[in-house]
Amino acid sequence: MRVARKPLLVVILAAAALAAGCDGVPVTPGSASPGSPVSAAPVPTTAPSPAVPAPTVSGTPAPSAAPTVLAATISRIAGIGASGYAGDGGVALTAKFNGPWGLAFDAAGTLWVADSGNSRLRKITKSGDISSGLGTATSGFNGDNITEQATSLSQPYGVAFSASGHTYVADTYANRIRRLDGVTRLVTTVAGIGTGGLRGDGGLATQATLSNPACVVVNSQETLYIADRGNNAIRMVTAGGMISTVVGTGTGGYNGDSKLGSTVSLRFPEGLALDKTGNLYIADGGNSRIRKLTPDGIVRTIVGNGTAGFSGDGGPALAASINRPIGMAVAADGTLFFADADNHRIRMVRPDGTIQTVAGSTAIASANDDGPALQAGFGRPTGLALDADGNLFVTDTGPSPYDQTVRKITFTR
Repeated sequence: MRVARKPLLVVILAAAALAAGCDGVPVTPGSASPGSPVSAAPVPTTAPSPAVPAPTVSGTPAPSAAPTVLAATISRIAGIGASGYAGDGGVALTAKFNGPWGLAFDAAGTLWVADSGNSRLRKITKSGDISSGLGTATSGFNGDNITEQATSLSQPYGVAFSASGHTYVADTYANRIRRLDGVTRLVTTVAGIGTGGLRGDGGLATQATLSNPACVVVNSQETLYIADRGNNAIRMVTAGGMISTVVGTGTGGYNGDSKLGSTVSLRFPEGLALDKTGNLYIADGGNSRIRKLTPDGIVRTIVGNGTAGFSGDGGPALAASINRPIGMAVAADGTLFFADADNHRIRMVRPDGTIQTVAGSTAIASANDDGPALQAGFGRPTGLALDADGNLFVTDTGPSPYDQTVRKITFTR
């Protein structure tokens, strides 16, 4: 078991108050968000995919552009590297997690972690303290319109914050999306009835079915996008509460690109990201690709040749091999960072389409914290979040002796 070597003094976010979704991109309140599989349900009828509403951009600038120099260092900011539940009310470096997954910053600069195995959301303050933000000691579903302290969750994988101050949770094994109201502090279900399946498109999201939703992101219009992993689909919920499928046929597979989203097959999508122009990025993990849904409803592959593996650094991202992409974050200049989970690496794709590893190596037996990021080991990196200074935060879920942590990558400028 790894212990803290020194007291924590980490500034997680700059002075500007920002929030973020499971796409890992901060959003200023009042401005835009730049925003185990089960059997597939019956295939929905195909129809033109609803266009992705493009967010409007205003207020505090988006996160810094990606650095032109790849040199980076890595440090651990939370977790001792052992599975469990401990540490609330103390220093985050001495805490225990059990399957940390999604990450998001709230408007106060607090980093929220979806601690899936503990069925809680944990909060890490700018001063480095940790506490439980949502969830109880009992995993499951215990109703709606109750307080955050009394609400039970069931292995949540994703968390997002809207510009209006609401918290959204991908309550994965409850087959629901939950919302913690920013004013009343009461938790309600906004999508899913709790039964797995792919039903309800065209109706109210609260009467629809989801199957193990793994990620949720939200734009400035309070439109939600859900990685409905077990249904091999991306669902959209409007601010008015209506649900539709924007990508996916309901059957896992790969059937090509440059098609309407409703006709494109996915295989176990686990991550999403929105950029400032309204493009939706999809971590199509089972197909070893990252796809992009543009506002005209067309889906194209932008990363990955479809063969699981590791190759391609320094060349075109479309020619590279990746292996189970999960978390993503998009910088202001369009640089895409993603967790190449089963390659134990964090990689980036520049606006010119070239791919590069920025953190991680094959040495998963050694964490190598507080040193060069390219010499670090990851068990399985999952969630990503960028702060206003362009620092990248990563959840390391495992398996490895040094999983169950949250780490920070600082780029040389």
